[in-house]
Amino acid sequence: MEVVARIVEVGRSSMQVEVELIAEDLLGGERELCTRGRFTMIALDGRGRPTPVPPLPG
Repeated sequence: MEVVARIVEVGRSSMQVEVELIAEDLLGGERELCTRGRFTMIALDGRGRPTPVPPLPG
């Protein structure tokens, strides 16, 4: 089993992360995408308020 995550979008204080779960047949070796999800993460400062995040590199 393999989990792959990547940042796909960045806002002022948030980022969207896409996560994929890939399974592999132990006998045949075939790989198959089992599920995919997109999650929004919000950056918070020490007081629990949204704080800016750096942009994605070029």
